[in-house]
Amino acid sequence: MLEYITLTNFQAWKALRVDFGPHVTTIVSSLNDVGKTSVLRALDWLTTNRGRVKSYLRLGSSFVRVEIGIDGHKVVRKVGKENVYLLDGRKFKAFKARVPEPIQKVLNIGEANFQGQLDSPYWFLESPGQVSRNLNKIVNLDIIDLALSNADSEVREAKKEHDQIKTRLDKARAERDELSWVRGANAEFGCVKMTQAQLDRVKEGLDTLKTLKSSLDENNTARIEALEKYRKLKKLVELARKVRRRDRDAKELSRLVEQIRECERVIEAGVPDMRKINSAMQRVLAARKNLNKLERLLADIRKAEECICVLKERSSQLEQDLKEKSGGLCPVCGRKLPNT
Repeated sequence: MLEYITLTNFQAWKALRVDFGPHVTTIVSSLNDVGKTSVLRALDWLTTNRGRVKSYLRLGSSFVRVEIGIDGHKVVRKVGKENVYLLDGRKFKAFKARVPEPIQKVLNIGEANFQGQLDSPYWFLESPGQVSRNLNKIVNLDIIDLALSNADSEVREAKKEHDQIKTRLDKARAERDELSWVRGANAEFGCVKMTQAQLDRVKEGLDTLKTLKSSLDENNTARIEALEKYRKLKKLVELARKVRRRDRDAKELSRLVEQIRECERVIEAGVPDMRKINSAMQRVLAARKNLNKLERLLADIRKAEECICVLKERSSQLEQDLKEKSGGLCPVCGRKLPNT
């Protein structure tokens, strides 16, 4: 017997409990659009696991929960962080679109126990046969009808299979009589097997040759890649030499800057002779022009140094790859590559 139902975050109801009387049918009455049908939907959802959960979840809530008391048991359907059924505290998961069997046995309620809001009067407009089938579903008599139907179907299938087997057996006996020549062909078949064995050995040899050819192609590809990396390394070495030359230019630039500063100190010390001052000013102006050129050169050198660092890292990686591909030997002369 259904004892009560509680709704939590179900459609319009944040929290609701309805108790059912033991002897009379419970009637829920109120104004339109206040949530009466939600109670029936909640009972339908718990007992049949039908419907979309998102349509039941109350706006702004993170979970929905329906609980009923039936024949001394407590059954809970909850969807939130977990999608579970609970029977007297026992949790059920991974039931997909079905109701877990232990809960079905306790509920003993199915689709036949529900009527839609706009359906015709309950069973009064159904045919006698349909009413009988609906009653059978409620008291489980439909299982007998289903069993008898399945048994008749299996008998028909078994008879059909028996006839097919008998036909195949007669056909097989006829074919056996027609294949009496097979015994005489046994010796010839032995010769064919020997020839087939020889052919298999030849095929194995061909497969071995193909494997060797594939290995040679891979080695040739690795050799070409190693040569290409060697050419790139050579270009990196040339670039490093250019950077060293720019380092020397930078040192020269530093020397010229020091000379300019010395000239400025001399100018600041006093003006003993205008001709000397004019000469010194000309030298200062010339030195400043050289200073500007040298500053631009220093900027170029710094950029070159950054490129060198990147190229050195790339060179080390390429050299490591070259050693791995060539086994530590130069792909050109065959000598052992030096360690960096």
